[in-house]
Amino acid sequence: MHKREMGFNELWGNVGASNLFAYHLKVLVEDRLVDKVKEVYCLSSEGKKYCAYLEGESGEKARAPLVCVVIVVYDDVKKKFLMCERKKEPFYSYWGSIAGKLKFDQYIYEAAAAELMEESGLVCDLELKGLCSYKTYNNGKLSYNHQMFVILATNPRGELIEKTREGENHWISEEDVAGLKAFPSALAPNEIAKGDGFRWIEMDRFQENDEFVGKKVLRDVCFGEGE
Repeated sequence: MHKREMGFNELWGNVGASNLFAYHLKVLVEDRLVDKVKEVYCLSSEGKKYCAYLEGESGEKARAPLVCVVIVVYDDVKKKFLMCERKKEPFYSYWGSIAGKLKFDQYIYEAAAAELMEESGLVCDLELKGLCSYKTYNNGKLSYNHQMFVILATNPRGELIEKTREGENHWISEEDVAGLKAFPSALAPNEIAKGDGFRWIEMDRFQENDEFVGKKVLRDVCFGEGE
């Protein structure tokens, strides 16, 4: 990771049996993670990509946050939000907005439009409104780190898919949303989507035995128009 090329002896470092090290180095070459050019070795293109997911100090596989889009679908005529009762783990039976992980080949709006169509069958006008940053602790241990781009989806068009493998979709009035068994952070995307400017909320969420029991807002910043 820190040198462009290295010879066998430099790589081996006289640690352990040389024939065993040579075997493992050969496997890396065969797996196309390392290239051998004459008498030196260097990372291949695949090897360089692999390094992006390693911790620099330890070389262990890095744990990365889940980067997601959360799509707040709002019908301005009916004054209702489209809410989904989740039917898969984790967070089974909790209510929230339609959301999904950002795929490797997607930009934010691409992900939002694709997730919205897949999970609801709707097409909407999309607007990036903010960011929700959540760390979720279960029984005192960090279990999840979600970084969620909040997308306001208006002017819904198409026929609503009421039930998918992900959950069940329902139009819920603004006043009734607060009464749902929702994520402790579920109202934050709705507030962000309906607000002005770009808003960022950073929040710790707490579970006991996989059930949400509380939250703590650490940061709530709104960047208004022109700022």
